[in-house]
Amino acid sequence: MSNTSHSPSPGQRVPRRPFRLLHLMALIAAVALTLVIPSALMKVIMQPLSGWGPREQLAYKTSLALTFWSPILALVTVIRNRSEVRRASRSFGTSALVAAAAVFLLFVRGLDSTLLGYLHGIPFFPSRDFYFSPTARRFVADLPAAVAAATVAIWLILALTGARQRLSDWFDRFCFLFGLFWVLRYLGRDLILVLPGF
Repeated sequence: MSNTSHSPSPGQRVPRRPFRLLHLMALIAAVALTLVIPSALMKVIMQPLSGWGPREQLAYKTSLALTFWSPILALVTVIRNRSEVRRASRSFGTSALVAAAAVFLLFVRGLDSTLLGYLHGIPFFPSRDFYFSPTARRFVADLPAAVAAATVAIWLILALTGARQRLSDWFDRFCFLFGLFWVLRYLGRDLILVLPGF
């Protein structure tokens, strides 16, 4: 019997990849990094003597966590779909990550303006006793609006042109939820600031 009989036909669905122990370990590590890194970076974007309460800190910690994971997930998506990037990019999940990664041009612009300011005598950290960076603060504050707009725009293009592909597996669905969370983070920022219980 030839091996060709076991190859899936064009109309046959490819079996889904199972959720393995390695995925669970990666999930635990991701949760740990999400809890630790945003808290450690708060000093960089929190203005000295700003008096931010738990609401403001929650809003910016959420942005920092999403900002940290966007380029990493985009890179993982490209690597795992390198043989079919064109098809995968038509998915709502992959396209959301591509949109989020593309908006990181704001980060390049921020570095450029910071370097130009440094050449003109403006230090990276204006406050002598603090690690506060106005560039980092502006980047984290502006990014949710840009990512949300880019994500909604690319989803509308895929939906209206009929070019979208179905979400293929759990990782693709996770990427879609990640992009949706970016949008909800932007729309719900003011809601976080007025929620009771903080």
